Amino acid sequence: MTSHKETFLEMLRLCQEGRAFVLATVVKTIGSTPRKPGAKLLIRSDGTTQDTLGGGCVEAEVWQEAMLAMGTGKSTVREFQLSDDLAAESGLVCGGTMEILIDAVTGKESLLPVIQKVLSALDGGGKVALATVIQTSESSILIGDKILYEANGNAVLNRAGVESRDDLVREVALHTPLIRETGLVSVGGTELFVEVFQSLDTILIVGAGHIAKALGSIAKLLGFRVVVVDDREEFANRQRFPEADEVIAAPIVPAVREFPISDGTFVVVATRGHQLDYEVLRQVVESPAAYVGMVSSRRKVVLFYQQLVAAGLSPEKVRRIHAPAGLNLGAITPEEIAFSIMAEITMEKLGGDGQPLKFTPNTLLQSEK
Repeated sequence: MTSHKETFLEMLRLCQEGRAFVLATVVKTIGSTPRKPGAKLLIRSDGTTQDTLGGGCVEAEVWQEAMLAMGTGKSTVREFQLSDDLAAESGLVCGGTMEILIDAVTGKESLLPVIQKVLSALDGGGKVALATVIQTSESSILIGDKILYEANGNAVLNRAGVESRDDLVREVALHTPLIRETGLVSVGGTELFVEVFQSLDTILIVGAGHIAKALGSIAKLLGFRVVVVDDREEFANRQRFPEADEVIAAPIVPAVREFPISDGTFVVVATRGHQLDYEVLRQVVESPAAYVGMVSSRRKVVLFYQQLVAAGLSPEKVRRIHAPAGLNLGAITPEEIAFSIMAEITMEKLGGDGQPLKFTPNTLLQSEK
């Protein structure tokens, strides 16, 4: 999950100073594009920018559109065609279509309540869903109108067009919990782009051995919040895990039981003993964790599956455990095993299938026709 926290902090500053700006957001893509839905570019009134839509020709065109929008104060959605030739000229290897919301924010209106709620969510204050109008047939609703939904169902709105439509607010609320990061919701003649904001995804590493040490480093590089739990202080310490956000040196099972596991938590179990692994799995397998993985042998996996089902857990819940954890990369060293586990976690998080991206001979032959 990309947080865009620095961009929202800059938006907060600009709103507080009453300065106009444009927030450009990718809302739809077709084919191969440099960035996916949710990517952002902030353009200030002096022409300076923050964040990126992937650079190149598209970003330059968006900048021009943004400067025009700042003059009119009107938000629009533009379609940008990135042909193969144009992509090559820009140094990009892609060719597709991007629909980008050019959202103009003037000094006369305030997004402060919305921005503050997003920033609170990014700091761990609870997940929020932000729905932005990108197409509408209703005269009272404008492109760029926003509805922000808190976890308790409360709605924060930023423009009169949506504030006057209780039916729209209620209908969109029914769809937003189904969207984890980005997505589209259509209600009548109005289409909204929905983004979910929450604190960084957390990897909870249970056990502080060699694989855990490598796992923490790789996870941090990929933007995860890293938490390590072990009951051995000589292993669970800042010297061994300098990149970790939190190191918990305490009895393992109670520490895991008390940890606030959410749907943004990825758990990897790699303790020093079979019984500890089993007890930790019992704690986390029924949690809302996005991923539960265990470093183990295949024999141990079969044994644990049988024990968990015998203990009363449903086969469906037991099957959600990724064990042995990781993709089949032929990994041998702790670093290679950690890399394979993070590859699997990334695949689960982003919805990939783990297959090679290379063209097959048949695909290459078809492209020549």
